[in-house]
Amino acid sequence: MPERTMTAQETQAYLDETHVANLVTLNPDGSPHVAPVWYLHRQGRLHISAGASAVKVRNIRRDARVAVSIANDSSPATYVLVEGRARVSADDAAALLVEMYVRYQGEERGTLSAQKTLEAGPSVAIHIEPSKIITWVSGADD
Repeated sequence: MPERTMTAQETQAYLDETHVANLVTLNPDGSPHVAPVWYLHRQGRLHISAGASAVKVRNIRRDARVAVSIANDSSPATYVLVEGRARVSADDAAALLVEMYVRYQGEERGTLSAQKTLEAGPSVAIHIEPSKIITWVSGADD
């Protein structure tokens, strides 16, 4: 299979898997800040949980432009790059955090981890509206 872009269905299925993503925000001096994150993909948007005082949150509040790289290193190597604008919300933060932890860690462990995280301090939800999506799949052995 030659290198190619992903179909819309393949992109949806890939984003629905549990990958670690790299979220890029802009520091005050314009330099990139990269943070590995867990995410949820719903209705074409990415959703990320973060501590309310995290650098990525402060950066987004100042400049909403973000990029997200979601790649794997298995065969076939695959990636989705998302560029867009982010919005920070405290309204749905706790529910998002619990859902994300359960998704990545399973019901029992995820629920416990989420409770500990929520007890440690306030969280916010980061909602990303994509303006550009780039996909790629490497050649695979058939």
